[in-house]
Amino acid sequence: MKPGETLFVYKHAPQGWWRDYSDFSRKSYDPGIMMARTSMTPYTWTEGRRIIEPIGADRWAWDLAMKHGMRDGLTCPVGGRWVMSFWSRRVLTDILSMEARALIFMASSFAVMRIEKGLRADPDQFPSRPLLTAREQAVLQMAAAGHDVKAIAIALKLGAETVRTHFRKAKLKLSAKNRTQAVAEAIRQSIIP
Repeated sequence: MKPGETLFVYKHAPQGWWRDYSDFSRKSYDPGIMMARTSMTPYTWTEGRRIIEPIGADRWAWDLAMKHGMRDGLTCPVGGRWVMSFWSRRVLTDILSMEARALIFMASSFAVMRIEKGLRADPDQFPSRPLLTAREQAVLQMAAAGHDVKAIAIALKLGAETVRTHFRKAKLKLSAKNRTQAVAEAIRQSIIP
């Protein structure tokens, strides 16, 4: 995330919050961002906590928000690429009507259109998703369902070494260290369901 290029922090965000968030996010992923990247509808941070029930180290983003007086927020995933979050000092879950959520979501979409229009046209600014072959996607999807190399090879009528080759290529394209991370990254990027 690069401020002014791929990230825009509103000037009234609590002092020091972005600096602290940036430091923490280098060490650990934010489950709320992961949820936003896989979601298609807006949700409050309180709803997000209820859904994924973070514990221990996974609570850092919410704990940090609370430290800076950000009691709740509304996260709006827009276009599979952008996440707009609005914070509040009050719990929003019970006070935001469906109509208000829809209006905020529409405003987020409009804001993203304005941001994209104002950004210089640089094809490298927003890297495209890795292009996995159909076989690479298939082995990752079957691995996500719990199948091992032998079962994948049988199901796809391939040799076990061919399946391993597809895994290796997918890992490289996804910059993953192992198969598990490759599967997680493919799911996060909506390459596989």
